[in-house]
Amino acid sequence: MLIQIKNWLTDTVMFSHTQENNSLEITLKLAVKARADLAGANLYGADLTGADLTGADLTGAKYGDGIPLEHIPIILQGTKYYIIIMDTHIKIGCELHSHAEWESFSDAQIAEMDSGALEWWNEWKGIVLSLSLGHQQRIAKGE
Repeated sequence: MLIQIKNWLTDTVMFSHTQENNSLEITLKLAVKARADLAGANLYGADLTGADLTGADLTGAKYGDGIPLEHIPIILQGTKYYIIIMDTHIKIGCELHSHAEWESFSDAQIAEMDSGALEWWNEWKGIVLSLSLGHQQRIAKGE
């Protein structure tokens, strides 16, 4: 199966790979290994679990509906919810919100998100927001 990674603005093919049982994850890993320039790549729907993006140029990369992803995100596994801390947003489970929104959610708002979410948030809030702050500080320093 042919998989193509395209520029999200121009729709031009940036990298492609064909193999039986191919996936976007396989193609992306090969693109990174080949040091392909993926600046502006449309990675919508890509499951990057376990992908080693060390050295990848993510300049102009977007997550979902245009959320900037220019720095390698922090990914946490092993809790009830999968956590991705990105440049400007945090995704916890299926909930995607800005850093500021996560900081300002009330207990009632968190409780409405999922059964047991408030208990989980009370346990993990400090860790998630501390990692988010550290990520923001690294980005501001240009690291």
